Amino acid sequence: MAGQDLSALLSVDLDALDDAALVQHATALETASRLVEAAQLRVDAQLTVRGVGPDRGYKTTAAFLRDLHRISPAAARGRTRAAEAVGPRRALTGEPLEPIYPTVAAAQAAGEIAAAHARVVARTVESLPAEVRAQHDRSVEALLVDKAKQFDPDTLSRVVARRVLDTLDPDGTLQTVEERHTRRGHDIHVRPDGSSHVEGDLTAECTELLLTLRDSLGRPASTSDAPDTRTHRQRCHDALLTGLARLVRSEWLPDIAGVKATIVLTMSAEDYAAGTGYATTGHGRRIPVQEAKRWATADHDLIAVLLNRTKRIEAYSDRHRIFNRNQRLALWARDRGCTFPGCSAPPGWTEVHHVIEAQAGGPTSTDNGVLLCDWHHDHHSRIGWRCEFRDGTPYWIPPSWLDSEQRPRRNELNL
Repeated sequence: MAGQDLSALLSVDLDALDDAALVQHATALETASRLVEAAQLRVDAQLTVRGVGPDRGYKTTAAFLRDLHRISPAAARGRTRAAEAVGPRRALTGEPLEPIYPTVAAAQAAGEIAAAHARVVARTVESLPAEVRAQHDRSVEALLVDKAKQFDPDTLSRVVARRVLDTLDPDGTLQTVEERHTRRGHDIHVRPDGSSHVEGDLTAECTELLLTLRDSLGRPASTSDAPDTRTHRQRCHDALLTGLARLVRSEWLPDIAGVKATIVLTMSAEDYAAGTGYATTGHGRRIPVQEAKRWATADHDLIAVLLNRTKRIEAYSDRHRIFNRNQRLALWARDRGCTFPGCSAPPGWTEVHHVIEAQAGGPTSTDNGVLLCDWHHDHHSRIGWRCEFRDGTPYWIPPSWLDSEQRPRRNELNL
């Protein structure tokens, strides 16, 4: 019925309206959309109170809303959080309670502010230190709602809310360790190509561990022949990548459904052979097959599965292509660090590189493995170097532009 009433708005002859009437119509529509948002949150809150989603086999109301309205998981979670903040509540004994943010709820019910405004207000109040929030939560809420009637959500967040926080906690030290711990978390917003944007709040402990990892693995890896051209941000990213790769291939992570933590890549046999098309990661993201092959040559704990046109398994790689602990220790003793000429990275900063790639039939043995720091592991082929064994000793052949005779070299720093 409500849908039929609202659909009448689409039949308005816009060409017949003068400019003033058109502006008035636009304002009325915006107010109506805000009223619909407020009504949705009341319904969402009631669904949660009644447990309608779990009664139908869903773990949460958000999961239920996702299927019911065909909206994204993030949108569904956002709606349930908003409903908890401004929707109707009931005590355990059944009597009605006012919303957590009554001023916000009233302004939304009047169509005066949008859901985006409401999120800014709630986020700002919840970011106040506990002792400040206990004393000023209602006054801050009222102030921000009043300003929300004047400013867009972005300005409200960047300017007004920031000014409120700076006034009530000017040096940012009133929050206790317990509060920081409660607000810990991070989100990974994955793009369609598998890359992501990361945001969150880390505790002091997690921050210190991350900075220590960056200190250890994020140093420039320059040599006289191959300068490290990465920016500081790129080196910080690569330090995190290297640390995570080493953790995944270690024996420290718990199993996942009874299986050792492993990167899984799936692609068609035809695409693998041609080096075209896309592979699918274990988390459902599509990456180019050539990128998947590069992952397979890196020192990851990874399995690649090839499917035919009917999705039957045609082949899969062997996880034993990963060098084991004893092989790594033997290579530590032989190579004493990164084998690339001029690199001073010690053994603890290295990965094991297959001289003959595993996908090309190269064995996972000490006679086919050399230690390389993560930068030279990723970049040696791009800058034109290749490795070969001579009498069981690894040598590096420089590109012709560097040495026209391409005389083999060893890393003299580790001899």
